[in-house]
Amino acid sequence: MNERAPERPSGGWVAWWYLLLGTALLSGAVTVAWTHLRADGLTVVAAGGLVGLLAGAAAFSAGLRGTWSRLRGRGRSALVLAVLLAVYPLLIPWCIAVIATVPARHRVDDSAAVRVGVGVVEITFPAGDGTELSGWFADSRNGGFVVVLPGSSSTRSDVVAQTAVFAKAGYGVLAVDARGHGRSGGRAMDFGWGAERDVSSAIDALIERHGGNPDAIAVYGASLGGEVAIGAAGTDDRITAVVAEGVTGRSAADHEWLPRSFGWRGDAQLVVDRFTFGLADALVPESPPPSLRTSVAAGFPLLLITAGRVSDEGRAAVWIREGSPDTVRIWTVPGAGHTGGVRERPAEWSERVLEFLALASAR
Repeated sequence: MNERAPERPSGGWVAWWYLLLGTALLSGAVTVAWTHLRADGLTVVAAGGLVGLLAGAAAFSAGLRGTWSRLRGRGRSALVLAVLLAVYPLLIPWCIAVIATVPARHRVDDSAAVRVGVGVVEITFPAGDGTELSGWFADSRNGGFVVVLPGSSSTRSDVVAQTAVFAKAGYGVLAVDARGHGRSGGRAMDFGWGAERDVSSAIDALIERHGGNPDAIAVYGASLGGEVAIGAAGTDDRITAVVAEGVTGRSAADHEWLPRSFGWRGDAQLVVDRFTFGLADALVPESPPPSLRTSVAAGFPLLLITAGRVSDEGRAAVWIREGSPDTVRIWTVPGAGHTGGVRERPAEWSERVLEFLALASAR
């Protein structure tokens, strides 16, 4: 009598589904739990991340057992290889999208302004949708004003050195916490999609409540703040000049320079970036904004400050400048890290930035 071969467990597609679901839950939940626990402690969102972590672990374990039991020899090796190959092009974009759309709220260091010797007061003002935004304000002594925007996952206290340069030069300054960070209300989105409207609300507050001259308002932004500043100037013609430091991009359209610089590797990275931003687009109601290269075509004066030790900032800056060569200037700070120009070369940073603002206001 011929013996029947042992049957493989049924329901293989269910095991694969559990493996996929568990992988997505695990990576997303770890990302949320880690970022929120580190920044805020055990909040409701952090607790939700931990619950998701347990659910993801259970689903992944069930899926792994189911798929492993159905595979033999080389099939198991192929499964391990497939998981490893999926980590970067699939899980990394998913984790980045989750971090950007469910970021932790970062706190304001109230002693920062005192340490740099600048006098500021706390103010609040409404965004266009009624969300209460918050920032530090120093009144103008020269008639000009600068809105200061921090980068991703940071607050006004992270750009206090730049704020001090403007305030000590006589500019009125409004250093604003992005929504969902610091003391600003609302939901944070660390790609800055839609944040241009909040910049316009800050300008409204300067004009209507603090005597700001609509013909003398500039914007400085660090990293993501610089990208938001460029986008805002492309839609709000009250912005007379922009200084953007450490800019690389906040949408896949901003990374179109990659193939030109890196060939096929740039093409591959651009595919990954499109996937990343596409996932973010699916997680939030806001859509990706116009590219920075498109925004500069509005023709406002723009100074792009790039870090000497971050070559991609220089490549991105050249790409952006091609959108309006006559109005965009680039200054690379030798030896500086990301947004570190004011720390690496404080005197030169102040001189160049203030000279740029003075020339822009004289147009």
